Amino acid sequence: MSTEQAPAEAEVPGKLSKKRKLQFSAMMVGFVILILGVLEVVTRIHYRGRFPSGTIEHPIRNHTHRPNWQGFEGAPKRGIVVKTNNLGLREDTVLAKKLSEGKRIMVLGDSVAFGYRLHRKQTISVKLQEALAEEKGPWEVVNAGCYGYGVQDEGHWLNELSTELKTDLVILIVCYNDFTQLETSPTEVPPDFVQSLNANSALAFSISRKWHQVARWFQTRDFRKLTPEEIERKALIKDGKEDERAQKMHDHIAKIDKTTKSMGGRLAVVVWPGRIQYREYLEDARIPKEQQQLAERLKKTFPGLQVVLPYAEFKNCGPVEEIYMDHCHPSPRGVELFTPRLVKLVKDSL
Repeated sequence: MSTEQAPAEAEVPGKLSKKRKLQFSAMMVGFVILILGVLEVVTRIHYRGRFPSGTIEHPIRNHTHRPNWQGFEGAPKRGIVVKTNNLGLREDTVLAKKLSEGKRIMVLGDSVAFGYRLHRKQTISVKLQEALAEEKGPWEVVNAGCYGYGVQDEGHWLNELSTELKTDLVILIVCYNDFTQLETSPTEVPPDFVQSLNANSALAFSISRKWHQVARWFQTRDFRKLTPEEIERKALIKDGKEDERAQKMHDHIAKIDKTTKSMGGRLAVVVWPGRIQYREYLEDARIPKEQQQLAERLKKTFPGLQVVLPYAEFKNCGPVEEIYMDHCHPSPRGVELFTPRLVKLVKDSL
């Protein structure tokens, strides 16, 4: 019986065997994983304090703050750290649904209320809390501001918060540019796996961020050609539709008032002027027509409602540049100058 083995199949020059192909494929996969791992580490270092993003997409409000988040507000070199609680509010702690004693005040608004480029201790809500500490209390002032919100977004936001918190007073800060942003376009929220990827991978987060930046660059080409002064003046729309915009704003605020009452509280409104509007006021004591009309309509519809147009508060308080950091956001000094008026607003409302 023959025991000879069949001769091994000779390798064809230039052709890899199956074993070699598998080895090569495994090496390539490992190399790709290594490169992606290195890029992930480098990207995490680059975006330290900014990843994951402090905001997430929202189908109704366009975006909202990420709950239980801590990171830098803007460029890390500014050193401004933002922390949110379980509700996405700029607060350090979880808030009780209802205070056992004392009164709760909620400051609702956009980045002015949130405290753009301000440390938490410099924000309107904290300064108001400190000032009220001298009054009969105790008091709790909640920061319910969110970047980029218009009054309609703030209404939806308050509606969600109404199931979580009871409040005695909601101070709504309406910024001057809200009059030109009275509608919110529905946002297409990415699929869950995309949101999860962006939240857990700095590399995916970076790619998504760059993609949005490129898209925004094309969308704002004409806008970027304007000077800072021209940009501010675009908000001073004088087209004869001031009455229409004031009515729309009134209707949005009426919904907020209804929600506030469902929380067991009262509403007060602050119409925050832009820097260029304040400059015009200093020149001829003129307040924008639509703002005056809004204040008059609110007072007529809601007797007893406190409405503040804080132009006189800053008069003779120094250069405009010391009060504002940009077109609308108050500087730390601006917040301090405005705080006494807020204390009076609280007393008059409660």
